[in-house]
Amino acid sequence: MYSDTKQEGNGEPKLFTLGGHHVIKCLDIAMTQLRPGAKAHIECPSFYAFGGALTQSFLPGGLPLPLHADVEYQLEVIDCNMNPVEPKIEKAPVKAGMQGNRQMSLHITKQTGLDLVLCCQDDENIASPGFAAWPANQCYLEEYVKHDPNQLWVWDETTYFLKNVATGFQLAIGPNGKLIMADFAHLDWNIVPHSFPWYPQWFEFCPFEHVLETEWGGEAAYAAVEPNIKLRNDIEIKHFGEDDTQQQMDKGIYTVQYEFKNW
Repeated sequence: MYSDTKQEGNGEPKLFTLGGHHVIKCLDIAMTQLRPGAKAHIECPSFYAFGGALTQSFLPGGLPLPLHADVEYQLEVIDCNMNPVEPKIEKAPVKAGMQGNRQMSLHITKQTGLDLVLCCQDDENIASPGFAAWPANQCYLEEYVKHDPNQLWVWDETTYFLKNVATGFQLAIGPNGKLIMADFAHLDWNIVPHSFPWYPQWFEFCPFEHVLETEWGGEAAYAAVEPNIKLRNDIEIKHFGEDDTQQQMDKGIYTVQYEFKNW
């Protein structure tokens, strides 16, 4: 057994959006055939589950899932078509690599001849009439400007959310698997589609690979980009793979640089 929602976190049922890459493809397909109250045994072939990705058990002390393994689920559907709600915050693991409540910029480390940092500024989009229906900016790389609040972030050591200093918006993953910065404080679900992220995405700065690590679709992932002199490159969320090369990993290696003043 590698997963059991009754033993994970606070024991609450798993909440996810169909088609939102919150679970494996097999469950996305199977759940469309079930209704509230249904109980099902679901058998998932490897290519609709975790494939060859290295997947650690979600249970304390659990072993990794064998590569290319088929998986089976026993599940019960509690409810469907729910309005988005923010989940209860689970106890966070031991943090590593980022200090909470300090302003910092995130610099891509691959040598490009430019000092490029994570940024999501798009004042024109925020001021547009359509922003209320999709309140988010695409994230990209931009040449570093010292003390520019649009390039500065604060990491919450309780939730692991990254907040932008200039806007107060938080990082999330869009439906297309790209990094966005969203205004979760003013979401109006009467006009915002339910394909929009329900809540911010957590991130850790891994001290070993030096990447912004998170979980997406039930697998470990990181924020990657192809850094070059062409700015405003989209930043994509990539899953770790057993065949990852150093060249691939270089696209997600960042350096954290702190400002002198605190948040």
